[in-house]
Amino acid sequence: MSKVIGLTGGIATGKSAASDDLIALGIPTLNLDAITHELEQNNHDLIQQIYELFGPASISNGQVNRKALGKMVFTDHDKMKQLVQIVNPFVFRTVKEELNQLQDRHLVILNAPTLFENGFQILTDSNLMITCDPMIQIKRLMKRNNVSISQASKMIGSQWSQSIKSQLSDWCIDNSGTPAQLKSLVRDWYTLVSDV
Repeated sequence: MSKVIGLTGGIATGKSAASDDLIALGIPTLNLDAITHELEQNNHDLIQQIYELFGPASISNGQVNRKALGKMVFTDHDKMKQLVQIVNPFVFRTVKEELNQLQDRHLVILNAPTLFENGFQILTDSNLMITCDPMIQIKRLMKRNNVSISQASKMIGSQWSQSIKSQLSDWCIDNSGTPAQLKSLVRDWYTLVSDV
């Protein structure tokens, strides 16, 4: 039976970079965003449910129009909640199926930006949080998404805070430094957990 570790972090803290470093170490990784995208492109039941709730503007060429749907739900908490209630059961089923196929592996990473927000921690044995200095997070987000400081602050503010997620996690890696430093910290963490 494999040990499932949830990997999470706020926007622009470096969770994707940490995930890439873990994949490079040969650890099988399930990416919640990729699974969700796949379902929104190919799962007809999910697409139909989204269409029924959000209307024709949410669908394009038989697939979920993520950009249009994002605009509908980003500033509307109730609509976001409705969307999560539709999508989550499909994602849960898919993740469980994929975890079952990886049972023979010692360690599996579940890369989930909304690990705690959407309740995916019930599928994990423990959780790793990637953090960074809040000012560095804002600067990275401004550069990455080409947005203003106020837009970056709003995007960060729409998520659970780093401090809340940190308290819910078993380990935290501070990614305020360079990519090389992150890679070293991830390797050290892997050495620690692979011995357990």
